[in-house]
Amino acid sequence: MKRWTLLLGLLPWLAWAEDARFDALKAQAQTFDGGLAGFLEEYTGDCGDATNTSQCRQRAETFQKNVNGKLFYALVRADAASMVAFAPAGAAGGDFTVLVTPFFPGGAHALTNQTPKKTDARGNPLFPQLTLPGVLPEGETVESVERLFRRRDVRVELLFFPEGFWVLTHKAGGKLTGCRARLEALLISTSGGAILARYEVPQH
Repeated sequence: MKRWTLLLGLLPWLAWAEDARFDALKAQAQTFDGGLAGFLEEYTGDCGDATNTSQCRQRAETFQKNVNGKLFYALVRADAASMVAFAPAGAAGGDFTVLVTPFFPGGAHALTNQTPKKTDARGNPLFPQLTLPGVLPEGETVESVERLFRRRDVRVELLFFPEGFWVLTHKAGGKLTGCRARLEALLISTSGGAILARYEVPQH
């Protein structure tokens, strides 16, 4: 009984420590004025009608060299956070499970944690999902949190290191383009800021 009491007493401290680490990383990160969509346009060389010009390609290459390996922060608003989904509690532990498909769209492009190799029948790139343990905010139930996901009242904060440009031919024609990045941390919360789940690269 004493052991369980000690563990329960540590939980608020552990949550505080995780919040503090995310906030510290966020304070070190750069943000982009145009948000994730603007960042990806610059990174992929999306220059509108001038996209395929040598000047546009050169501009994108210069931007990639300047940002690769640097820490960036981006917010995926609730209405665009289709990459997260609710699932019952499972092997990951927690009060419920949050499934994250690491494909974060920004405009016509996407940020991903790896270069896509395969697509589904519709031509959408396939990625292994991240399985995160979810935590019930105060005053919420599993059922009420599930409703938040259903009505897309959940947002995602990203901390990432850009690593490289990728392009994938779409089955319906045209190409998908994006930025491969190392995900340093994810924070999934309600639109009001209550934390639901998190992911951080393990510290060595």
